[in-house]
Amino acid sequence: MRTPVFTGNCVAIATPFDASGTINYDAFGRLIDAQIAGGVDAICVCGTTGESATMTIREHIAAVEYCVKRVDHRVKVIAGAGSNDTTAAVYLSLHAQDSGADALLHVTPYYNKCSQAGLIKHYEYIADRVDLPVILYNVPSRTGVSFTAETYQVLSQNPKINGVKEASGNFSLLAHTRHLCGDDFYIWSGNDDQVVPMMSLGAKGVISVASNIIPEVMVKMTHLCLDNDFASASKLQIEYMDLIDALFCEVNPIPVKAAMNLMGMEAGPLRLPLCDILQSSTEDGCCWYDMVYDPQAVGLFRYLHSNPVEKSTAILREVLDTLEEKLYRPTARPADMEKIEQYIDKKVDANLQKLRDARSLRELMAADTIWVNGVEYKNLHQLAWLFDRERLKTLFAADPVGTIHGDLTIENIICRLNPGANGGWYLIDPNTGNLHESPFLDYGKLLQSLHGSYEFMMKTPRVTVQGSRIDFALTRSAAYDALYRALMADLQSRYPAAQVESILMHEVIHWLRLMPYKLAKDRKRAPMFYAGLVMVANDVANFAKGENVC
Repeated sequence: MRTPVFTGNCVAIATPFDASGTINYDAFGRLIDAQIAGGVDAICVCGTTGESATMTIREHIAAVEYCVKRVDHRVKVIAGAGSNDTTAAVYLSLHAQDSGADALLHVTPYYNKCSQAGLIKHYEYIADRVDLPVILYNVPSRTGVSFTAETYQVLSQNPKINGVKEASGNFSLLAHTRHLCGDDFYIWSGNDDQVVPMMSLGAKGVISVASNIIPEVMVKMTHLCLDNDFASASKLQIEYMDLIDALFCEVNPIPVKAAMNLMGMEAGPLRLPLCDILQSSTEDGCCWYDMVYDPQAVGLFRYLHSNPVEKSTAILREVLDTLEEKLYRPTARPADMEKIEQYIDKKVDANLQKLRDARSLRELMAADTIWVNGVEYKNLHQLAWLFDRERLKTLFAADPVGTIHGDLTIENIICRLNPGANGGWYLIDPNTGNLHESPFLDYGKLLQSLHGSYEFMMKTPRVTVQGSRIDFALTRSAAYDALYRALMADLQSRYPAAQVESILMHEVIHWLRLMPYKLAKDRKRAPMFYAGLVMVANDVANFAKGENVC
């Protein structure tokens, strides 16, 4: 009776490359040692995760030799040797055998899309020419062909064929294979998200991608199953599902190498045609990023209104601290007075003129005061001093300057409902083209949300205007008020009053920048957003005179 090549967890180890694209053997050695220290039962070298498809024959052979020597019999070494060329598969197999590998992993021939008869002939040809046990590898999503249970039954008669790494996700195939092939044709999961259910049907373990970053977890999960403690193993499987899903959000091994690099494991770059998961571009005053979609995440607006406000406060404080530490401070530079003047020209003076030219607002803007939901406010021309050019130049000259997000609304702060290993939040939709790139513009955007009630206005369908009176149903929440107070307290603890005034003034400018768009695209509700501008401007004027706006 055959014995399994291994039981438990085998890592499908990544191959680290250096900046020039050659194998980084120093890093490779450290990865191997770390996996063994993590308790793995075997190491699979030069598999799909190891980017074998983009290696030369010489590189492939050298990587297997190095891995065998580095492991030095501490665990089993399974050498990937698959090819769509049967003779090439034999060649790689014999070299792996000569290197001292313990077993071979042979993926189904890809592209050729051979018949079941072709699969049988391919594997029997290999098995008859090697001394090592052969593990078949069924991954139809990558190769375009799948074994049938009947083909497994035929191949199981060959004593050299030890079993199969099954990554089809087909549990019916697994059950039929177990039924037809007996107990000494072994099966290992090829999918990290299916380890426990496959082992409950008799699989002996997993050849794991996730083990590259969580070897101890995968070892514990598989050994619990081997001990028939499927209840505990299931808890681990479920606990790590989000992480495992993230590792397959793009084609393997793109995500796992990204994770390894973030963890300081020196996995290095990918080989083309694979490329980094995060793509970005900056052009024409705009930038874009490809980002991982997280279905277990919502914008801060929704998160705030479905969780205790303390959680949102903690997230917002962490966002500000992280931006300060990772973005603002490392890119800090002196303020550029020329850019400040351009900023005032384009964002203040030009937009004020557009408001004066707007026929639909002419009557409103002519009044000395306007009434918003029954409260009287000074109109913009009564606050002309607030927009005085020299005042703004002096105010903004003291602003810190550096790389910024550029559109830090609360809806661009995405909160994970199940934070896990990825943290509790991430940011989306950065924006360039702000001329005066100060962190104070980011804070001003937050205030446009939390002080100016922008999101609530967006949810308000109707506004009525009679003379100088503007009325609309603003249903601002107590949670919003609490988060706004927390933000203002944070800003006032970080900056002196003059700089807080500058932040508030940037909020006013954000409202100014908004108005031409609303006049063009949302004319019926434009008076409501004008009211928002006026209310905020009045608060800022009061703050400049020494009054608290909270």
